[in-house]
Amino acid sequence: MEGIKIEIELPKEILNYISLNEITNDKVLKELIIYKLIKDEKISFGKGAEILGMSKIELIEELSEYGVNYFDQPIEEVIEDKNAIDKM
Repeated sequence: MEGIKIEIELPKEILNYISLNEITNDKVLKELIIYKLIKDEKISFGKGAEILGMSKIELIEELSEYGVNYFDQPIEEVIEDKNAIDKM
């Protein structure tokens, strides 16, 4: 997957709330962007997991920590996932 590089500027006071390692870690920033896209229903859980290089189950577990509920997804996607699990 071809990537793009994005640079953002944040106020220094943010370091009062998080460590510098958290905001310089590309993985954390990618996860936050992907989580927002999933929550806004712009991409699916499967696509988000693919972009982040993790399984869909791992992503669902991580998202639950941010208050993104998997079962807010359309019933068709839940049924599709159940059928995929049944085939395993």
